[in-house]
Amino acid sequence: MATFSRRRILKYGLFGSAVLAVGTVGIGLQKTRMRSSSRALKVLSAREFSILCAIVDRMFPENPPFVSGSEAQTPESVDEIMSRMPILVVEEFKQALALIENALTGLVFSATPRPFSQCTPSDQDEILEAWRTSSMAFRRKVFRALNAVCAGAYYGQPGRFAAIGYPGPPKGLNPGAFK
Repeated sequence: MATFSRRRILKYGLFGSAVLAVGTVGIGLQKTRMRSSSRALKVLSAREFSILCAIVDRMFPENPPFVSGSEAQTPESVDEIMSRMPILVVEEFKQALALIENALTGLVFSATPRPFSQCTPSDQDEILEAWRTSSMAFRRKVFRALNAVCAGAYYGQPGRFAAIGYPGPPKGLNPGAFK
């Protein structure tokens, strides 16, 4: 019968913790599937833009007469909106993107050990739905914030007005605002 001393348990415990930590760091450091912008970004990094592209393509998939979120240049519109926001709002938005993208977060909450941008579309849908319906208020708030900004950027573009039956803003209230 093997006996375990405190030293032996501590040694194996530390070794196991180190292995777990290395594996966890490895999961968390997986690369984002990169996408390119059609114009220079003002606030978002290339990585953040790529994460946002993956998110908006699931929130707004192609469904004629609607084009996909990326095709509608929603990420570029969000970047423009964020360029006019206070820095604290921008930083929180960027943190929300990073949180959804992080593979370790995906592993903990969704049992998906890949970054959001590398998941299949059906896995991405499940992940976003899990954020939307989570029992944790924080996760629901993160989803609602991302969804509100993205929906405003998507549906606020004049090219989408007719598709949703909106005639557009009244003329003459703010000349030049909707060019």
